[in-house]
Order: sequence, then C-alpha cells, then structure tokens
Amino acid sequence: VVSAGWVEESTLPHAEGRWGSGYGYMWWVPVEGRHYAGVQLPQDAFIGRGAGPHHMLIVPSLDLVVVHVAETNRPRPTRWISVDQVSLMFALILDARGFSPAF
Repeated sequence: VVSAGWVEESTLPHAEGRWGSGYGYMWWVPVEGRHYAGVQLPQDAFIGRGAGPHHMLIVPSLDLVVVHVAETNRPRPTRWISVDQVSLMFALILDARGFSPAF
C-alpha cells in the first residue's frame, strides 16, 4: 500500500525536532539514538507520538513494533504513563530483543 521509498523518505530527519531528535513526515526520528531520555535507540528506529500517553516505536532491524495506548476518554484519566515510564519500557524491550547500543 505504501512504497518502501516513501517509508524511507518519511522516516529521515527533515527538520529539527524536540528531545534532541529529528522530525520526518509525521514521524519522530532519533538523531544519534536520542529521542527518549535514558534509552539509546537503534539508528533505523522511528517513533509515533500521539496525545498524552500514546507512543509507538518501530525498529525494522529488530522486526519490532511496540504500541502503547492508554485510556484518555475521561477528563482525568485514572491510569496514566509518564514519558519516563515509556522510556524505561522501551529500554527494557530493546534489551530483551538483544539490542546493545554502542555509546
């Protein structure tokens, strides 16, 4: 449905983003593995971030897609996850997949 060329182009950093990362076409792109504090991401990773606790990490080289969603349809959600908790979750998953970043 979507060409490999478009995926490649859209996941390159075309603009400077927040958190020390870049921004492609609707995707956050780590620069030198940086996007979330406390976790080094693979070079081919890209991230989707939605409102509040909605995060998606895609790492083609590890054949890995992680999606985290949370209940947000209430004025004050009863369960919430912080960005630090998302960072830790991604770090643990990457470690379990055998990703050892070279610092």
